[in-house]
Amino acid sequence: TQDTQEYPLLSKLNEVGTLYIKNIHFLDHETQERLGEFIRQGSYRIFRSDQKVASNVRIICSTNQNIQQLMQKDDRQSLFGKLKKNKLSMPSLGTLSEEELLNLAQGFVEQAIKTNVFKNLLSLTEKDKNKLLNKRPTSLQEFKTRIQQLLIQKSKKSNIYQEAKFDPTFTITDPELIAAAQLGKQALKDRKIMTLLWNKFKNQNKVATFLGVNRSSVNRRCKEYNLR
Repeated sequence: TQDTQEYPLLSKLNEVGTLYIKNIHFLDHETQERLGEFIRQGSYRIFRSDQKVASNVRIICSTNQNIQQLMQKDDRQSLFGKLKKNKLSMPSLGTLSEEELLNLAQGFVEQAIKTNVFKNLLSLTEKDKNKLLNKRPTSLQEFKTRIQQLLIQKSKKSNIYQEAKFDPTFTITDPELIAAAQLGKQALKDRKIMTLLWNKFKNQNKVATFLGVNRSSVNRRCKEYNLR
């Protein structure tokens, strides 16, 4: 029987989340059709059912392909035609000026540090900026990782690593953990996600800190899901 705690992702994210789909051009034809239908109608069909469920989840898709050319392939105009109306083109990192690259770096710094009091202590110095500029990143992930390593190194040198409270979605790479962190307290309702977090941390305080919730809430769910 299906676990009653298992809900479709679009249901979990409804009203609170964003679904990011990377390299959308790799989706199979049927999935693209279903996604196009959801974007047009604001509802999705339950698996193996004609039942439709409304959802207002924000969806962000990415591709390194030309959308106009994708529209000309097969009969996928429905999806890519819809996406073309609300698109944002991002230039290659190699074409960014030094000022633009440093602005991007500062944005990653702001994203990484949750505790405002430490942002000044961990702000990028001229030496840090020169290090970042001396080696141009080939991807956003590489650039983000380099900044992450730099901030962690600076925080440990100042003995404030624990107090700085880095955003968990910034310092981890496991997609399942990132999804859990983005759900926040909503993750408590999902047995599968809570089991994942318990197997990862084996500690209620750590799970609570990761999700940004009270330990009592985690304790209650651990008892409910028999996580020990």
